[in-house]
Amino acid sequence: MTPLQAIALGIIQGLSEFLPISSSAHLTLAPWLFGWEDPGLAFDVALHFGTLLAVLWYFRMEWLQLIKAAFGIVTSGRIGIRNHCSCQNFFSSRERRPRSAAPS
Repeated sequence: MTPLQAIALGIIQGLSEFLPISSSAHLTLAPWLFGWEDPGLAFDVALHFGTLLAVLWYFRMEWLQLIKAAFGIVTSGRIGIRNHCSCQNFFSSRERRPRSAAPS
């Protein structure tokens, strides 16, 4: 496979990945259509891995926001679980309950 063929297949992969059709089929049909030899499964996997890296990079700020939010949720949950017993004991102890007024 020549570098030009690899670039052409990379462009085909990039353009067809987000269409509601199979980008893998395009990687199979393009060499057949142009009379090139099949680049093989390893090349297809490499192209898909490159697409994954590109998508992760493009949405990196959104991923960071999601990770920060998840960390905040986990931290809040740990604090809530840790303080659950002490709060339950505080609100259920007899000394802390308001005394009802004596009937007159």
